[in-house]
Amino acid sequence: MFLLAGLTACAVTKPIVTTRVVEPTVVETPVESVQSGQQLASAPVPAAPTTSNLVSSQGSRLQQADPNRVLTYQNGQPVIQGGGQFSQNQQDLTYLPADSSTVSQPVIQKASTTTSKKTPKKFSSWVLPSRKIVKTPKSLVDEGRNPCALTFDDGPHKTLDPQILSILDQHGIRATFFLIAKSVKRQPELTKEIAARGHEIAHHSWDHDDYKKKNGAGQAADLKRANDVFNNLGIYPTVFRPPYGSFNKKTVSLARQAGLDTFLWTNDPEDWRKRDAATIRSRVNARYTPGSVVLLHSIVPGTVKALPGIIEDLKAKGCQFVTSSEWIAAVSSN
Repeated sequence: MFLLAGLTACAVTKPIVTTRVVEPTVVETPVESVQSGQQLASAPVPAAPTTSNLVSSQGSRLQQADPNRVLTYQNGQPVIQGGGQFSQNQQDLTYLPADSSTVSQPVIQKASTTTSKKTPKKFSSWVLPSRKIVKTPKSLVDEGRNPCALTFDDGPHKTLDPQILSILDQHGIRATFFLIAKSVKRQPELTKEIAARGHEIAHHSWDHDDYKKKNGAGQAADLKRANDVFNNLGIYPTVFRPPYGSFNKKTVSLARQAGLDTFLWTNDPEDWRKRDAATIRSRVNARYTPGSVVLLHSIVPGTVKALPGIIEDLKAKGCQFVTSSEWIAAVSSN
């Protein structure tokens, strides 16, 4: 997210972006904040900033930039003159005006993606039984990465999912919605809206039956019946989460044949059991480890209330939010 150090924030039209305010102890000039890839709204374009005016809390890539190259704006995006453009994945850049006398050199702070005694040595194979996981939480952190996936099960919910979409838009986050196909059939427009807003639609069975209680033929029929509903909407999921996290080897095999990776979670606040927002937020925070895959349920009102705080906590821990398929690609081999 691109941040302009100062006191005020500009309005961004779509998606809405909530910005963090940088403490004004260093820079006195009020400026505006933008999200990477979004157009500036109502903010005057600063005169000829350069890469030496950028302060990064995440990206060592800035150290490779020529400090004398001038930044301009094209379609509201900062572009390095003479070639090169900041990618949408660049994290937490703070812009200081070119005429600022307080900062003349880039300041690279340590990323907040640090390991601790709680960091597991590896991801459980249970999280992704359809592939070999080749990364560990520590190896991701060592590479300066911390892919975290927010996942929402059991929707679409006609009133709560729109609220979740609004919150995610405000923070510029893409998430994964594991939808029950029977509910999708009742809420096709909401399902298409979730996809249109840039989120991943994933397979959560036809009607939330326990796959362990089905034989192979029953599992295959359920997978296909749900897939047909998604496909009729022009949606082709690549990720499957078995209801209740209940599956067997046959489930994984049949899902792969249907083009689906079986994908579970690493962080379960049990929002379906204890539904107040404060407890849900506290549990996600306490159960965090680098590379967290957070299991939430979009049918729980307390989860919606807890979501802004959950996002704030995970951002503070250095999470780089990704979809489920992006998380899979980041940690596994085929």
